[in-house]
Amino acid sequence: MTQAIRNGLATPLGAGARKPSARARLLAQTALTCALASLITFSPAAIDRAAAQSTWNNTPAGAWGAAAEWTPATVPNAVDASARFNATAGVSLGVDLTGGPFTVGLLSLKNAVAGGFGFQQGTIVMSSATTARINVETSNIIADIFNGGALNLASNTVVQTVGSATFTVEGAITGVGGLTKTGDGVMTISAPASYSGATRVVSGRLVADGADAFSVFSALSVDASGTVDLGGANQAVGSLRGTAGAVVTTSGAPATLRVGSDGTNGNFAGSLQDGAGGLALGLTKVGNSTL
Repeated sequence: MTQAIRNGLATPLGAGARKPSARARLLAQTALTCALASLITFSPAAIDRAAAQSTWNNTPAGAWGAAAEWTPATVPNAVDASARFNATAGVSLGVDLTGGPFTVGLLSLKNAVAGGFGFQQGTIVMSSATTARINVETSNIIADIFNGGALNLASNTVVQTVGSATFTVEGAITGVGGLTKTGDGVMTISAPASYSGATRVVSGRLVADGADAFSVFSALSVDASGTVDLGGANQAVGSLRGTAGAVVTTSGAPATLRVGSDGTNGNFAGSLQDGAGGLALGLTKVGNSTL
């Protein structure tokens, strides 16, 4: 049966009806396409994603889960949501994570100042359809995640410490995602981590502050501009790779890096460096793999 298109809908043509012209058909198809595009553009999901790009209002001891603490007044808590925190010099504000966990794809700690935010009493989950990101410009005067705070890597996550910025995690780092450290600054891990994705130090320093801070379940690779610092305490990783870069220990006491628990072969062409003042760096290979 021959059909005509009227107002974007197909209707049967009667026996004596005229077939629409090519121009009429093109106009009708264009109208239908625009109508569909309008539905997609203004879908509830699109509106939710836009609203989830929220900026913290810098309330002292505020609760992440309170909409009034954000501009716009929407709690960022979804895959690829974005949370922005603007630091003030000389001030470190607590952010209460009670009621979480809270999920974001981008956590931005803005402003190159000696100040920042302390996330506590709950968990931040990094989750993205592509790669999650933590962008750090601040040099906090307290740990960034502390006092019962934790970080879960549900997706592979890039931590970028810009310039001399620092990012310190005193709570547990868990999850199935990997961790990539970029930027010239320093990321410090204090509590024993247990995430299972790979760890890559592209640039800057990844520092352990305490024994077994690095994840024994993670394969470690170091790029030419990257440094891994054992922090004067014994550490263990799944395997070790890298065409350059350095593994060092710069404080505390002599320290040993144990590698090989994941059973995969690794090739490390970087440097293994003792610390100043006779702090010896040791290397222990375990398992049946080759280093």
